[in-house]
Amino acid sequence: EWRGQRRPEELQALADLRSARACLINSIIGLSEVDARLASLLMCLSLRMRKLDAASGGLDLKIPREDIASHIVVNPDTLSRAYSRLRKLDAIARLQRHRLVIRNWPKLAALSPLAPIIEAVLA
Repeated sequence: EWRGQRRPEELQALADLRSARACLINSIIGLSEVDARLASLLMCLSLRMRKLDAASGGLDLKIPREDIASHIVVNPDTLSRAYSRLRKLDAIARLQRHRLVIRNWPKLAALSPLAPIIEAVLA
């Protein structure tokens, strides 16, 4: 009996998920288009955090812009331009400084060649 401890198969499943997430992050960094990297990261964050507000679809990003830029290997100015392009496509909208709305998931997913993998691993 495994009182208070995880079973070996549960530990293996967690290790597999962590490994898959690490591969996703490496794959995102390897994408050539900045918009694809940003869309992929936003998809990962929204699925992983599962903090989408049912009423607004808002995604709370309590991550400094510099850290997001670092995650997708761009400078903050390039990140700002990428955000603007995604807003122009109506894929996202900004509610507040650290709060985004994913307005159109299919448009966001269309920007990411990794969308099917992200959805399969994190959904």
